[in-house]
Parts: sequence; structure tokens; C-alpha cells
Amino acid sequence: MVAVVFAVTLIAGLLLWLQYDEPEGKYADPVVRPKADPLAPLDIVSTPLELEIKAQSKERGPDPYLPTSFYTKEQHERIIGRAKQLENENKVCFEKFISKYQDTLFQHCQKHSLGEDAEGGCESLAYKYSIHTRVVEEALISCLKKVDQDR
Repeated sequence: MVAVVFAVTLIAGLLLWLQYDEPEGKYADPVVRPKADPLAPLDIVSTPLELEIKAQSKERGPDPYLPTSFYTKEQHERIIGRAKQLENENKVCFEKFISKYQDTLFQHCQKHSLGEDAEGGCESLAYKYSIHTRVVEEALISCLKKVDQDR
């Protein structure tokens, strides 16, 4: 009896699967079309959502946001510790770098209305949540080079 129920369920599921049409629209899977040459790489056509995102990116220009990177705890502590030890012109340069970075993020966000869905809007995106270890590291690299070049 169990085997009969299992077989009927399996056949019904298979029939439903065969009749299922893939969804179309923004979230449809990309279409893969083989090229004439079977040894050539497949031609992957983007979904409408991907095409829309690419178009928006081209309109906006380059994103000023520095993406986060993976750091071990020791690396993170070393970078943050080095930033806390800065003095004089290094510290001024570091603070200017961070301020300019945040202002650039804020202007980019405002210009392209990117903060509409974020609580706190562009202010929170640019000033509250933008500084992470990678930004601190880039500021250190930039400022230590500048100070060394000026000497």
C-alpha cells in the first residue's frame, strides 16, 4: 500500500514538474544559448534585473564605496592600533581622508537617491556605517605615503 502511494505521488510530482513553466520577468533565471561553435564558451544572457542594475551603475558612474575585506583579528587590531597612534600631520591627513571619503559617499548617495530605503537615509549610510577596517587601512596607506613624500 505504501509503495502504491509513493509511486502515485512520484508520478504526480513528475507530471507537475514537466508542466511547470519557468517564471519570466525581473527574477527569471538567465538564458543560456549555445554558440554555433560547440567548443566556444556559452553565451549567457543576463536577466532583466541584472541588465537594469548594470544600466543604473553606468548612469551613476563609479561607486566610491570601498568594499570590506577579510581581516584576521590580529590584522584588524594592528591596523586600528596604528591609526590610534598617529600624531601631528599624519593624524590630520588621516582625519581629512576619512572626512573626504564620507562626504564623497554622502554626495553620491544624495545624487542618486540611494538612501531612500535606509533608516536614517544617506547620513547614516555615509557617516554612521561607512568606516570599516579597509577604509582605515587605505587612509593609513595614503597618509603615510604623502607624509613620506613631503619630507
